Amino acid sequence: MFEAEIRMPQRTETRRAAAISVSNNVLGEGHVPYAEAVDRGVLGVYVVRPMPPAELARLLISLLFGTWKRHPLVSEKEVNEVSLRFLRRKASASAVIDGELVPLEARVDLRIHAGALKVLVPQRGAPATAGVDAAATA
Repeated sequence: MFEAEIRMPQRTETRRAAAISVSNNVLGEGHVPYAEAVDRGVLGVYVVRPMPPAELARLLISLLFGTWKRHPLVSEKEVNEVSLRFLRRKASASAVIDGELVPLEARVDLRIHAGALKVLVPQRGAPATAGVDAAATA
């Protein structure tokens, strides 16, 4: 359990939490957590309040069935940016960023840059393997 200051454009909250997660776009419901729409240009901020072990087990089951957003100890916010400041952080505290375990900084600032990622897509009617074949022979 830890205490964090969560600063968002509309408000600042100090929360005691078991976990905080920030996702690129809001996580969908009805399935394991992933963003159904990846082009909304918002961050999903999820705070899980401290809970006893039996309640944690219920939350883990609800994650599998996609009903976790309805859990009373989970809150969700949609924002463009968020600043997290970890109060009384242990020196050994870690965070997971894109699946990689890293040391947790005392303050973490996150901002989404909507539309900043440019993606190349094949032309209509182009064979799906054209790029793969060209790369394989290069």
